[in-house]
Amino acid sequence: MYPLTAGLIVESKELRDEIHSALDPLPIRLLFELADVPTEMSAFLDRIQRMSPDVVLLDTTRLQNEGRLEAVIKAIRATSGRPVVFALHAVAEPGAILAAMRAGASE
Repeated sequence: MYPLTAGLIVESKELRDEIHSALDPLPIRLLFELADVPTEMSAFLDRIQRMSPDVVLLDTTRLQNEGRLEAVIKAIRATSGRPVVFALHAVAEPGAILAAMRAGASE
């Protein structure tokens, strides 16, 4: 039995591999894995709604560059399961961390 479910949205293969290495020994079940958040988000949000993960691990790099970070995090958190969003970034940039937290990411 897995006490925690998660969704993974990470573009970078290196970051995705690092996350898998960290999660493998933990009692976490990945419900879905995506490379990015599509521009048309209705099917994406339906999937999150249907699968209802406890946590969404979200690579924020592209979203920040596109100016969609806040909208995407708010939309994910507004689904019925209200998953916790953990922002991931390949580089520990204070500005990126602060932007993700202000957008509604929990960690």
